[in-house]
Amino acid sequence: MATDEVLRGPTGETVRHNVARLRAKRGLSLRALAARTEESNRPLGHGSINQIEQGRRRVDVDDLMVLSVALGVSPLAILFPQSPKGKRDNKARIEVEATGIGTTRLGVLWSWGKCLFIPSWAPQQTAEWEDRDEDGVGVTRDEDGQWIIPYEVADMMSSIMKMDQQRMSKLFELFDLFVDDYQKDRQAKKASDGDD
Repeated sequence: MATDEVLRGPTGETVRHNVARLRAKRGLSLRALAARTEESNRPLGHGSINQIEQGRRRVDVDDLMVLSVALGVSPLAILFPQSPKGKRDNKARIEVEATGIGTTRLGVLWSWGKCLFIPSWAPQQTAEWEDRDEDGVGVTRDEDGQWIIPYEVADMMSSIMKMDQQRMSKLFELFDLFVDDYQKDRQAKKASDGDD
């Protein structure tokens, strides 16, 4: 390691790589990306961006947000690894490294990042789940009342996501009804099992 490199874990390496990749993909020079960050309340100079890409500067959460806006992507597109070219459909099978997690599947990481489900390696979050079965699969809502959908369900629904907004609203309305009925049935079963 060169003396001017900073110690970083797998996520830091991913961020460094993704900033360089996204900047190149958009055809932006270091100065052009720096100019885009000047529109924020936290401008980054071209030298700072170069240091990030070369692994000589860490990216803090404020930098992450500014770079995301300047590159026109979600912060997750910088924070998480991407599928290798031609392997987008195999996201569920690709293993990646992430700081604090270790090795996990890329699809699991992205589903967790999008609040679609809570994986087994995040046990401190499992208390938020309202109803889990013996396999640990369950559904619940986040603090805004939005569904947190298990990965298995989210994976099945991925092709449905191309629907128009009206059909999508109807689908989620039906999903709400299904889950409500499912939870009522489970509660009734638990009550009847307790009466025996």
